[in-house]
Amino acid sequence: MKVSYIIYLFYLSLLCGISPILAQSHTKVDKGSWIFRKYASENQYKIDESLFKPNADHTNILQKVINANRNVLLPNIKLNINFNGISIPNNSRIYFQPKTIMEMIPNSKGTYAIIKIYNGNNVRLYNPQLKGDRQKHTGNSGEWGMGIDIRSSQNISIVNPKITDMWGDGIYLGLINTSNINKNIIISGGIIDSSRRNGISLTSGFEITIEDIIISNTSGTLPMAGIDVEPNKDSKTISNIKINNVKTVNNSNEGILLYLSNLRYTADGESNITITGHTDLGSKIGLRVGPISAKRASGIISVSNSSWSKNKEIGVKWGDIEGSLVKLNLSNSSNNGIKLQMNNFSRSLKVDKNKLGKNVSFK
Repeated sequence: MKVSYIIYLFYLSLLCGISPILAQSHTKVDKGSWIFRKYASENQYKIDESLFKPNADHTNILQKVINANRNVLLPNIKLNINFNGISIPNNSRIYFQPKTIMEMIPNSKGTYAIIKIYNGNNVRLYNPQLKGDRQKHTGNSGEWGMGIDIRSSQNISIVNPKITDMWGDGIYLGLINTSNINKNIIISGGIIDSSRRNGISLTSGFEITIEDIIISNTSGTLPMAGIDVEPNKDSKTISNIKINNVKTVNNSNEGILLYLSNLRYTADGESNITITGHTDLGSKIGLRVGPISAKRASGIISVSNSSWSKNKEIGVKWGDIEGSLVKLNLSNSSNNGIKLQMNNFSRSLKVDKNKLGKNVSFK
């Protein structure tokens, strides 16, 4: 075994808390890489574990309890959830215990969510542990089996999640109606591992923060990114996005993908995104920006204090941005290569270039 590869495996073990031996084929995220954190709260409603029979469908009884109480301590057991999922009411605080796991009952549905927050306000989930059915899924269609599905909601906090094996995305942020957008959403800490489509999909939102999370081993169906910021044609806005201290590992395509082609359909066509302290190890592309060729698209994408290494294709890839007004700034970061594509023009660059083109700068 080459010395450089041994160093790579050792670094990977430090990044994700895994054994270097396990990293050779699949970057396994084990119990040691996710830490349960206590969050104090008074007047919690403690659910009686005896209500939940082993191997039964727990969806209906759990939904009734959550509907009737706003500050709930879930039982310290596995909870079997069917494809209808659990809807979280406004002003809820949901606390998971160390052994609380909501697990999707295997099904053939192309679309589901274990937890739904639709038109929600003032919701916090603490230590949500969710397991999807991708290993036991009984159908082949669809790609929208989500762990947490947040749509048209505001003031939502997802704290220290552990989400694995989703048929679609670990966390999805989008619209349930066009009159409300996601606003003031925070996803902080935790792990998302082995999602089939994306670790996190962000299609619509304003003032969204994703921080201090590890996203790994995304593979199965496109786009297969750790984080995919990609507006749909009906997205009203996708701006003031902050991605801080995120670690992406061994994702089949991008660690972070900013695919902003549909930005022209949003209300103002502007997207301001700040990425700070992003670390990628071993994804095909560490960070990809583009295409953003729509002339109506504008805004600033700032990337700083980030590093990308052992990427199978390239560390950073700017793609087809020249036709837009979006400005890209990259500063104080290290990588194993940058590739810039503008229409039919393509070449590799070094980060010591001061400026290139009217809307890309390196510092």
